[in-house]
Amino acid sequence: MPPSIEVSVTRPVAEAARRESSLAQRLRSLALTLLLATGGCVLVAALIERVGVAALYALLGAAAPWLPLALALEAVRIVCEAQAAQSLYRGVAAVGGTVPRWSALLHVHLLSYGVVAFAPAGRASGEALRATLLARYVGGARAAAVGTVSQALALVAAGLVSLPCALAARLAGADTLAISLLFQAIALSVLGALVLVAARRREVGSLLRRFRKVADAGDAYVEAMHALPPLPLGALGLTLAGRGAQLLLLTTLLVAVGAHIDLRGAFVALGALLVGTSAGDLIPGQLGATDGALALFHTAMRVTEAQAVGTALLVHVVQLAWTLAATVGSALHRSAAGAARESAARRSAAA
Repeated sequence: MPPSIEVSVTRPVAEAARRESSLAQRLRSLALTLLLATGGCVLVAALIERVGVAALYALLGAAAPWLPLALALEAVRIVCEAQAAQSLYRGVAAVGGTVPRWSALLHVHLLSYGVVAFAPAGRASGEALRATLLARYVGGARAAAVGTVSQALALVAAGLVSLPCALAARLAGADTLAISLLFQAIALSVLGALVLVAARRREVGSLLRRFRKVADAGDAYVEAMHALPPLPLGALGLTLAGRGAQLLLLTTLLVAVGAHIDLRGAFVALGALLVGTSAGDLIPGQLGATDGALALFHTAMRVTEAQAVGTALLVHVVQLAWTLAATVGSALHRSAAGAARESAARRSAAA
């Protein structure tokens, strides 16, 4: 068989095999996600049954007036992350490109909020979505660089916050939680630092040039990384401020369900939430993982098990409310923008 004919025959076969393999991989991933989500829902249901539906209903009803404050504190966390991203984009703008408008950044962070909160490996998936949406403003390489640094800073911030949480857990007698948080602090901080160091190396650009679709972006990506400091302290500070807002959110929700919480108990609660989030990273919404962690260490928090479970459920409620608000708001924005374009087109045609 002539080479040209052989290539023309084997290429479609190879492409079909790749598509079939990709489809099988997606189906396996979907099946695993559904299995983990089901397991999480079963665990949440078991916790609700354990503490009593009536007791939880009374706690959640009493907490309803506190929800506006809880939603506002979660908004502060979203704004802190958007501000951190803006500070990074100002840094990469030194090598070309523009800084996205604040409204565009906030819009993208709201759009990606549901992915971060509910998707498996949500933080990484959310940063990838943000980079994709912002690429049209700053270019794909610069958006990818900011996404990489944002992800690394999120790891470092979680590691740093884990340290006072570990100390609080140790003082509360929750040695298991304290040890888990200490290991988590070391692992996340080291991993975040490694990402920051590795992404600045020239070998990354050489590696990207091997892939035809992103060959031109390799040098621009490394250039953007070098435009930023090795450790962007401003963005890290804003990311830590977002964790502070999360601490206030947890404290507010615990008070809302009737708990008499002090600063140590608040840090223990945040530590339990961080451990549950890490353990359940692949579970959609960390269902069952964060709920179970808060319930497991309720004694160290000096709250009842029902109050701990109620707080975990309210965290899901706040996240779901912001996800729905962002989705509806985005749909209304697109509809209004489409109507404005149609109106402008009609006026132009009439003129």
